[in-house]
Formats: sequence, structure tokens, C-alpha cells
Amino acid sequence: MSGPARHPEIRAVMRLASGQPVAGEGLNWDIFLNLVKFHRLFALLSFRLEEFAQAGMPEGQRLKVRQFIDAAAAQVMALKGELKDTAAFFRGEGLDFIVFKGFSLAQTVYPAGEIRYFADNDLLVKPENLPLAEKLLKSRGYRLIKGWHSGFDIEVSSRCGISRPLMKEGAPYLQMDLHPGLTLGPGLRLAQQSDFWESDEFVQVEQERYKTLPPEIHLLYLCWHALKHPVFRLIWFRDLRLFLLKYPNLLQDGQFHLLLRKYRSARIVETAFKITEEIFQDSSFTRSLKQRWRCEELRKPGFFRTSRLLEPRADLPPLKRLRRDLVLIESYRGKAAFIFDFFFPQPLLLADLPKKVSSRTNLRYIRKRVAMLLGKRTLMGNWDC
Repeated sequence: MSGPARHPEIRAVMRLASGQPVAGEGLNWDIFLNLVKFHRLFALLSFRLEEFAQAGMPEGQRLKVRQFIDAAAAQVMALKGELKDTAAFFRGEGLDFIVFKGFSLAQTVYPAGEIRYFADNDLLVKPENLPLAEKLLKSRGYRLIKGWHSGFDIEVSSRCGISRPLMKEGAPYLQMDLHPGLTLGPGLRLAQQSDFWESDEFVQVEQERYKTLPPEIHLLYLCWHALKHPVFRLIWFRDLRLFLLKYPNLLQDGQFHLLLRKYRSARIVETAFKITEEIFQDSSFTRSLKQRWRCEELRKPGFFRTSRLLEPRADLPPLKRLRRDLVLIESYRGKAAFIFDFFFPQPLLLADLPKKVSSRTNLRYIRKRVAMLLGKRTLMGNWDC
């Protein structure tokens, strides 16, 4: 067996994401909750705690769910309040910005009463305004978060569309991610400013109005965002599904088709839609690709399956995984990191660590990975290190 068939917890999380009943028999509840947390689906779980209690989830685990939901709701509320203050500050300085991703999706496509957890506020600013935006945030107590993003000179970040993540001193739960550009595919495939800065799309939150992306550009970005990371979260594909349920008649088909051609994004969109379709068992995604947006005119066939994405990387043929990573994530982010991810994957993300191995930097684990990749061990051989 492979994929979700071998991992009942993965199968259960996929059923949770798609709204199907989940059987608790044979589940390791610790692994299940770790996966739910990683895929950021606790909000869905909170609506079904009684069902899971009947399925055998211990009271202690249900308490953890409630505590996490309370903490996530508090963080989301704090981020919304901070965005309101920051928006007023930016406007007072004449600085234009666009909100997108988590905050925008939470207000526009998610059902009332469901928390769409997001860890930061994503703000899009014009490249020439990035230094000013960062300076203004620092004057309000923010500092750059250490990482590869912040290691670039700010002028390089402006030209290449590299975001600048900042965190408020004394309040690490308040984070802002400044984006000087919108990446829509591998490499420096940045959206032209005229495709979104002239938009009249807004998000309304109480008495506040925030400029956001046109739905056609936002959809392209969400497809690439779901695929570009070395790991995949089900919440990103739920974003796509809810986005298309919200905007089926508001998307301009002709404009979207032109953008697919302009940014060579047909293969990316097709792959993201195929994964979403398989997760949620909804064939409308394929119909949209064929009938509305004519992707078959623009792309080569996709090659993903959801079950392969959600199982440990050792279950994939090494060359296929490496080829997929390098093709889809060929960008300034650095191939070295993704090659390391391929050769020495992090099974913790799928709660499937080999025995006696605590991390992927464990020397015995690395030696066995090297031996496996050289063909001296089978992919699914004995992993007892």
C-alpha cells in the first residue's frame, strides 16, 4: 500500500478538508492532530468536535483543539487591528498598498463564522516605495525577521520582488510581510504593475476599505503560492476551492485566458486545479480549465497526484521528485535548499519519522538516504536506523 492507504491519519485529514465523515477507528490521534495543525485545518475540526468525540477522540485532545482555536482567533483579531492602524499610518504618509492572501481571503471567500488562520499581514507595495514602507514600519516598532529574505539588500529585494518579513518588538504574533512585486511562476516571473495597481477591487471590513488584487491575478497567484513551497498545505487548496466558489461569475474568462498566456501559467494553474479537484472530489475544476479557460491550448499535461504529494517523499522515485522540484521551483530562492529537501526530506511534516531518528540531520539517517539514492537500498526498505 502507498499514500493515504498506508496512513489512515492522512486519509482522515483529507476527508476533513473535503467535509466528509471521518472514522476514528485505528487513528493515532496525536499524529492526526499534528497533521491538522500543520495543514491549518483546526477551524474545520472545531465545528465537528462532537462527531470526533463519538469517533473516539480523547477529551484531552479536544481540549487542545479548543485552545488552539482560541489562540488562533486572538492572533487573527490582533493582526486585523494592527492592519487597521498600519493602514491609517501609511495613508497619512501617502503610501499606497494592496492587501492579499490570508487577510483578503478571510474577509471575502470564507464562510461566516469560520476562522481562516493567517500568521501575518501581506502588503503589496510598489517597488520604489519598499524602502519607505520598511522605514515606516520600523518607526512603529517593527524589525526584520532573520532569514534568507532579510539577507538581501533592500534595493535587490525591490528589483527582484523579494518580500521583507517584519515582526513587532515585544509582540511576535504581529508580523507584516512587505511584497514589492507579485511572483506568478518560476524564476523572476513578476506580474506587471499595470495588471493590478489600477484595480478598483476592495475588501470591506466594518468601516474600513482595503484595496486588494483583481480576482484574475489573485487566482494566478494562489495557484503558484500553493505549488511553490517544498511542502504542501491543504489550507492553500481549500483557499482555491472557496475562491472559485465565490467568484465563478465575477472572473472575466477572456482576461484570465490572456493572463495565462502572458505569464505562461497554464501548467501551474492546471496542476493546482488537478490537486484541488482530487482533494475535494469536485470535477468542476477540470471543466473550468477545458470549457472556460481553454488551458489545453497553452500547456503540456500535468503530472501530479494528491496521494503522492501527501505521503513521505521516500515513496516517490528519486529522479521524478528531483525533476519536479527543479522544474517548478526554479527561481532565485536557491536550488540548493530544495535539492537538500529532496535528498534529506523532513518526515516530521508527515509524522512518519524512521525509527530512532529524531531529525533529518541525523548522520545515520543521512548515510542511509545516500545509500538509498545510490541504489544500494530499496526506497521502501528497512528504515530502522
